[in-house]
Amino acid sequence: MKSVTDSRLRWQWIEHDVLPAWRRMECTFCEGSPLKRELEVFAAIP
Repeated sequence: MKSVTDSRLRWQWIEHDVLPAWRRMECTFCEGSPLKRELEVFAAIP
């Protein structure tokens, strides 16, 4: 069993699981993404 209280295991978890998931999520808002365009359209509605 792994524990996030162990700093070695915690950083391994962050590098292998958290950061890739964060990058995938962040990319949904990248310039030209369908979600970003949809949000811009929604924001332009008075």
